[in-house]
Amino acid sequence: MKRIPYLLALSFVLTSSGCLVSPPVMIAADVMSAAIKAGADYAEKNKPTPEERWEQSKLDRLTRRANDGDLDAQYQVGLVHQAASSGKAKVWVCRAANNGLARAQVHMGHWYNEDRKQEDLWPFIDIRPDNRDAFVWYSMAEANGDMFAGNFRKNLSHESMSPDDLVEAQNRLSRWKPVYCGFLASTSRPSSDGVASAR
Repeated sequence: MKRIPYLLALSFVLTSSGCLVSPPVMIAADVMSAAIKAGADYAEKNKPTPEERWEQSKLDRLTRRANDGDLDAQYQVGLVHQAASSGKAKVWVCRAANNGLARAQVHMGHWYNEDRKQEDLWPFIDIRPDNRDAFVWYSMAEANGDMFAGNFRKNLSHESMSPDDLVEAQNRLSRWKPVYCGFLASTSRPSSDGVASAR
């Protein structure tokens, strides 16, 4: 006789004889019941509040617009993920920057700026700081109309770059192509590769 049927037979005998000893099957049932109750309590405690559901709904709508190619929505979704310390921030901000949104290009410049290494506010962004690349992004943002990008570029070139670095940065700018932004499994279709060229 196998062990499990033996325990079931024993529990039947104990139960039907009115024995006060708790059979193994009843103990297992008690454990299962307690686990189910604990799971239900956990789910109830961690149920999203109406405010959290509303915020998630707004993010879902914004993400749909971003997936449809709205550059401002792509940038806004990136900022939401940055506030949540999510690596998805890079994907969304980078897409908007590749497609010519000046604010996103400034943001990319900040991520590449080597001053970031001193106090890294974005450890979840997998970008190795390089002032030459920061110079490229600031230059493109300036060409696309951002009024502060020129100051960021000038400060960087005067205070943090050698003459050789500056020449290399200008060469990178002249050869610039859209950068790889990463991949989101939840994205239904790839973003456009169209960009506004820097002058």
